[in-house]
Amino acid sequence: MNNYEYYLGGSLPLNATTYVKRKADEDLYQGLKNGEFCYVLNSRQMGKSSLRVKTMQRLQQENVACVSIDMTEIGIYDITPSEWYASIIDTILTALNLEDDFDLEEFWEDNSQLSNIKRFSKFISQNLLPSICQQIVIFIDEIDSTLSLPFNIDDFFAVVRDCYNKRADNSDYQKLTFAMIGVATPADLIKDKKRTPFNIGRAIKLTGFQLAEVEPLAKGLVEKTANINKLMDAVLDWTGGQPFLTQKVCKLISNSAEIVPDGQEAEWVANLLRHRIIENWQVHDDPEHLKTIRDRLLVNEKRASRLLGLYQQVLNSGGVVADDSPDQMELRLTGLVIKQEGQLQVANRIYQEVFNLQWVEKELGKLRPYSEAFTAWEESGCKDESRLLRGQALADALVWAVDKSLSDRDYQFLATAQEVEKQAIELEKQAIELEKLEAQIKLEAQLKANQILEEAKQKVDLKLAEAEAVGKSITSKLLSNSGKHFEGLLQALRAVKQLPPPNEIFQPQDESKIQIIDALSQAIYIDEPYRERNRLEGHKDAVNSVAFSPDGEIIATASSDNMVKLWSRHGKLLQTLTGHQSSVFGVAFSPDGETIASASRDNTVKLWSRNRELLHTLIGHESWVIGVAFSPDGETIATASRDNTLKLWSRDGKLLQTLAGHQSSVWGVAFSPDGETIVSASFDNTVKLWSRYGKLLHTLTGHEGLVRGVAFSSDGETIFSASWDNTVKLWSRQGNLLHTLTGHESSVFGVAFSPDKEIIATASNDKTVKLWSGDGNLLHILTGHDGGVEDVAFSPDGETIASASFDNTVKLWFRQDNLLHTLTEHESWVRGIAFSPDGYTIASASYDKTVKLWSRDGNLLHTLTGHESWVEDVAFSPDGKTIATASDDNTVKLWSGDGKLLHTFTGHQRSVRSVAFSPDGKTIATASFDNTVKLWSYYGKLLHTLTGHEGRVYSVGFSPDGETIASASDDKTVKLWSGDGKLLGILTGHQGSVRGVAFSPDGKTIASGSWDNTVKLWSCHGKLLHTLTGNGGKVFGVAFSPDGETIASANFDHTVKLWNCHGKLLHTLTGHKGLVRSVAFSPDGETIVTASDDNTVKLWHGWKFDRLHQWGCNWMRDYLENNPNVSESDRHLCDCVGG
Repeated sequence: MNNYEYYLGGSLPLNATTYVKRKADEDLYQGLKNGEFCYVLNSRQMGKSSLRVKTMQRLQQENVACVSIDMTEIGIYDITPSEWYASIIDTILTALNLEDDFDLEEFWEDNSQLSNIKRFSKFISQNLLPSICQQIVIFIDEIDSTLSLPFNIDDFFAVVRDCYNKRADNSDYQKLTFAMIGVATPADLIKDKKRTPFNIGRAIKLTGFQLAEVEPLAKGLVEKTANINKLMDAVLDWTGGQPFLTQKVCKLISNSAEIVPDGQEAEWVANLLRHRIIENWQVHDDPEHLKTIRDRLLVNEKRASRLLGLYQQVLNSGGVVADDSPDQMELRLTGLVIKQEGQLQVANRIYQEVFNLQWVEKELGKLRPYSEAFTAWEESGCKDESRLLRGQALADALVWAVDKSLSDRDYQFLATAQEVEKQAIELEKQAIELEKLEAQIKLEAQLKANQILEEAKQKVDLKLAEAEAVGKSITSKLLSNSGKHFEGLLQALRAVKQLPPPNEIFQPQDESKIQIIDALSQAIYIDEPYRERNRLEGHKDAVNSVAFSPDGEIIATASSDNMVKLWSRHGKLLQTLTGHQSSVFGVAFSPDGETIASASRDNTVKLWSRNRELLHTLIGHESWVIGVAFSPDGETIATASRDNTLKLWSRDGKLLQTLAGHQSSVWGVAFSPDGETIVSASFDNTVKLWSRYGKLLHTLTGHEGLVRGVAFSSDGETIFSASWDNTVKLWSRQGNLLHTLTGHESSVFGVAFSPDKEIIATASNDKTVKLWSGDGNLLHILTGHDGGVEDVAFSPDGETIASASFDNTVKLWFRQDNLLHTLTEHESWVRGIAFSPDGYTIASASYDKTVKLWSRDGNLLHTLTGHESWVEDVAFSPDGKTIATASDDNTVKLWSGDGKLLHTFTGHQRSVRSVAFSPDGKTIATASFDNTVKLWSYYGKLLHTLTGHEGRVYSVGFSPDGETIASASDDKTVKLWSGDGKLLGILTGHQGSVRGVAFSPDGKTIASGSWDNTVKLWSCHGKLLHTLTGNGGKVFGVAFSPDGETIASANFDHTVKLWNCHGKLLHTLTGHKGLVRSVAFSPDGETIVTASDDNTVKLWHGWKFDRLHQWGCNWMRDYLENNPNVSESDRHLCDCVGG
């Protein structure tokens, strides 16, 4: 028996004595012989190949043509589908000796237009079957290697199945049979789930060796034991009949030098296996068998966890119910487990010893990123929640598990961890909420707390910003009230910018918004001809002189800092001219604007080009040069000096003449517009007139102090002189004194005349510039400088005044496009006001017994006279052609638009206080102190007298549809009447006399103003909707805006208050110096007109916030964009506003 050989791995030789014949041998042989398609699909090293070899031998002995195709020999890598199919056909041809009768290359070329599978199918039907008359069996071994091909071969197995199906229609196919052998399942053969699965043929069950079958193995061991059956029983107890293991154990026993002790067969075999297979199994596993099982189990990382988990269940419970699931089938293909009696069990004891629970846990630990926690959790009976993953560890594990197929226990572990995590988070949230309720300043959760704290901080910051914005608005009002309108407007814009807009966590208080809007309104509604718009800041010492270029685009300034600066008209610094060695006192432009002359304390005059180039230096004066002027033709330059002389120079710097005659310093010089006369001002208290050739024409005396400045009017007929005696004198060209302007409280340094001959501007050491009419009336005072004003100049278009000051600045005062116009022609209180329907004309009724008609820009058009007493009210007819006036002389008069009296209505017994036209213009309603309302036809016929009021009736109005008349009375009520005089309703609720009443444009709301300091809003049916409080005193009149969204009230406290239709205060207009009697909106809603006891009418244009804000930003834009001292935050005050 020494030559008895046991074979490990691969196919046993045909004559191998150790081949064990099993039930599968007969099943496969009979199945194939009977023409059945068979498949032997099992784990590796189960003897499949040996079974194929033995079966082929038996079939060939029965004259069956057999073909064996080993798929690993065909190739897996670096092969194309065409090569693969051709190789299959070539293997069949070779096995059946058909290669000489069949030209594969020619066949392949002739059928090149066909698919590979079609070629294979055609080969079977047209070549193979006709060529072989006997039965054909094609064995396809190592079928699982096809699963690794880089292309899909579902079609191949579909053709195999098709060969089976064609037996019903083609008897030739009855002789063709296939046998599939490999480590796979039928489901693996056709993977496309949309195709019919590989569901034909007979499965040949290949089991382990049974004791009754192993006689061929036992023969080689009979010399090793006295009881061969006990020995083989011990071997099979460990191998479970697994062919490879059984062969290997038999070989180990055969090669052992020992004789198996009788009666100790089981112990001896167990000891042998532990030392030669189980312990350090990786070393002893040659040829590889256990490693093959391990690798099959772990090769797919995504599936390994699940297979290990399933195997772990088998180990723990001794078996699990077999259900042929994909997981169980894959685990069975590893060979590690078998299906037995409906249970999935470990295949043998060797596997159970090698691949034990410790090994499984170790491998799972390698796969699981959470192995330690998982193991501890399992050891607690899956109850210790402290072992579950939390937070980021759980998140990482879930990410890792996304594309894995894990064990059920793994999924249970992760799901439990998620649930516990969810519960923990919920408990944490609840704790945070509880903590928030108990102490609102503690953290909820880290993110939640940060959010709350941040919102709280934001709220504090926003509240602080709101308070600071309100503070700025208060400062703005104080500045405006003190005459510092520039600073007031700037501060108001800061307040607007700083007030935070509403958002989810913050809502500014209504009071704050009102304060800020009122401050902006107050800063803008300044009724002055000129107001400060910009400041030129950059000089480091007093600014002594200022001049505009002839085109008005450049401003030149001369300073005691020895420099001349050139600025754009917008206030941007363009050039700095340096070169003088001492203070620069005077500066002038040539008539063509190309040359600038500067006079200095360094005894020189310098001529500069507009682009900073020094052209000439005029030297000749023996002391300071204080004044300089160009002749109108630009050819002559006159200079005034502290050396008591005037000098005339050519433009190229040549001295032409010296004019002597003054007894002291000469400080001012000017040419007449025609260039024929030169005027000079001196510290000898005189003004002298000279011919252009130097002849003294006149000496003007009269000033009681030094004469500092001098100028000609634009027509050359008037001379202005400014003196240290605090006056300005106006002289005729012949030297006659015309006027003396008094009012300055200190020396007057400079004087200028506007190009339109309307305004004289004077600059004084009292820090003001005063504006005077041509006949000497004081018009306005410009305040704001912090030092004496040295010089003043008009721009060529007269729109800008520049003032130079000891405070180192130049202020630019623009003739403003006033949003506020004040009409001042009335000589007594103005009681009534109205807009014409087209909005172009305003009518005002006054206690001076007149009605005046004005254009919308404030020009007086007509004065209507004829009433014998105060005119209380005025109204336009709907077509605008007729004006109705109500008077204290008990009459109503109708006038044409050009002021012609048309009719006088008499009938009231006392003063008529209100008048209104019906919407169709056919009816006129009047309200009187005789306690009645009368309705008249357009031509003066009395239609109805409405009686019922118990006191004087102050106001009357028609509803927009003309169907209802409302009257307001001293009896504290508003009464509603039909057009035919029937009383419809009484609105009660006021606690004082009701002085005004008005309908909203849609007729749904009635507003009433009362001496109880309130405005009430009523529905047209008399229901009280809102009471508006905060008017600051008695209310005299009310009006609705054309869109009905705003209500204006005229008040005793000199203000007009604007409310929204819900009763919320929006804005307060301040400026009147007496109580406001009446208020009206223009038809377009853009202008509000008010009448006051201060004898004025005021037009408030652009009263809405957006318009005011835009106007304010446009006014301040030059300053904000160009002044170097503006802070970065202020520079952005008006971003995206106006422009």
